Amino acid sequence: KSYLPVKDAHLRGGIDNLIEILRNMLSFGEFSEELESSSVDKAHLKLASAKAILRLSRYWENKIPPPVFQLALRTVEINYRQARKLFLSKVHQYIKDRVLDAKYACAFLLDIFASQHPEVEEDKHNLADVIQMCRQVKARQLSMQSDTNPSLPYPEYILPYLVHTLAHHPLCPIFGECRDVKAFEPLYRVLYLFLSMVVRGDDDTMPEVNNADKEKDIVPAIISILQCIKQSEDVVDPENSKKSHVISELGLLVIKRLAKSSDYQGANEPVSLPST
Repeated sequence: KSYLPVKDAHLRGGIDNLIEILRNMLSFGEFSEELESSSVDKAHLKLASAKAILRLSRYWENKIPPPVFQLALRTVEINYRQARKLFLSKVHQYIKDRVLDAKYACAFLLDIFASQHPEVEEDKHNLADVIQMCRQVKARQLSMQSDTNPSLPYPEYILPYLVHTLAHHPLCPIFGECRDVKAFEPLYRVLYLFLSMVVRGDDDTMPEVNNADKEKDIVPAIISILQCIKQSEDVVDPENSKKSHVISELGLLVIKRLAKSSDYQGANEPVSLPST
């Protein structure tokens, strides 16, 4: 908790060591790989570590490297249902309270991608909540200023984090080696779910975004993001870049299927991708 006070948290040293400890616990369910604990104890340690990352991110987001961010998201793969649900509820709560970056909504999509449980509707509902909140915040802020700030929470800017997370996931197929088309279905399904909710909204939770005017703004931004990812290199692991490129290509196929038009102004304009 000494790293959480509002006043002087940024002045305290040792945060890198703390993040490394949390990284080990997220990876192994222990302080180090050599230690042995029961599966229940490991699940609890992983959950506690992931919750710590969520809380620390409010003040130390720039200190949390992509691999730790992704390990925290993979808490959804804990075999214990209550632990998984508790983590997802915390993500949902913190994002709605605006104390957690919306990129952590990738947890809902990763839960759908990596898990085989039937609780998809709850993930979809939570994701819809986050998308709706992002749009409402963005609309209010844009109404108060003339210049568009790219750091404001457009839901489509969750997309680079989603692509990167999927590309680094162990279940992501190795492109060029995998010839089974069905292996790519989970990737396509998650991309389709996210992009369809961003582009078309959800009839029950986001009826206001389901119109052509919104699509004209959203689709070009998504296309630009995916095109930029295809032309960029993975800063964490350059050899993993091909996975991100192919996932982006799948995303473009999804958008082609979703979009009502094939001609969008500004669809190939360069955009700034997150560095972490």
